[in-house]
Amino acid sequence: MLVCYIHLMKKNRTDVSFTVPKCHFHFIASSDIEAQKACISLKQKYGSDSFSRATTVIVLGGDGTLLTTLRKISLYYKKNQFAPIKTVYGMNFGTLGAWMNPYKLEHLPERINCAQTFIFKPLSVQIERENKDILEDVAFNEVTMSRSSTQVPKIQISVNEKCVETIKGDTIICSTPQGSRAYYSAAGGSIIPMDSHLLGLQSVCAYQPKDNVLKPYHFNQLIPDNVSVSFKNISTDKHRLVQVSCDRRVFKHVIAARIRQNNTLSVLVMKEKQNQIY
Repeated sequence: MLVCYIHLMKKNRTDVSFTVPKCHFHFIASSDIEAQKACISLKQKYGSDSFSRATTVIVLGGDGTLLTTLRKISLYYKKNQFAPIKTVYGMNFGTLGAWMNPYKLEHLPERINCAQTFIFKPLSVQIERENKDILEDVAFNEVTMSRSSTQVPKIQISVNEKCVETIKGDTIICSTPQGSRAYYSAAGGSIIPMDSHLLGLQSVCAYQPKDNVLKPYHFNQLIPDNVSVSFKNISTDKHRLVQVSCDRRVFKHVIAARIRQNNTLSVLVMKEKQNQIY
């Protein structure tokens, strides 16, 4: 099972408690019919509280529903910096559910207390668009820059403001350890251990011209999680457009994305050992 503690780490609030408080549950279910039925059963058994009053948010759905909930809680703590810590507990009604576990009605508080713990932090993203707008967002799994037109863009990759590579291809990914179990590994990247303090960079369908032939090119690099990463569309052709995705949110007409690990938002993940993620 999955439990996440999410809270802002202020100077006078830097501790992360591993003790599950007395639970006041709030339930969030996806549109899946079985998830909706399970939500009704859980509410009848354990009762339901409002989002603001709840100590534990129960998420019924897949990884997408979980990511949406994590973002909701992160925004809640930005507005309520000293609000009590919430936990998020996921039950899988999706397809993959890498951070979810099978649905069970019984012994919910006991399963939360027995779960294994992981700590991870999301990525903070600053997005520069063609109209010079600057947008900010967070991503718990990955940030991608990918083409949004029929023509392949030229993307410059920088680490700490220093260019490390320029690729021509469909997509470049910056992944957290928890995100490496999803799109990043499907694109050919290795699963990153949760305690490694690393981020992953990975290209998708990239190539380099050689001898008048397009040769496949695979860019993959692990970097420390305390550096900044930048993706920039340096195509001279204005028709080679790109978009940036932060988990499930997509931003179009983008010039550049600047990415850093968010050190003010701490996430504690708890999962049953029989469904262990390494």
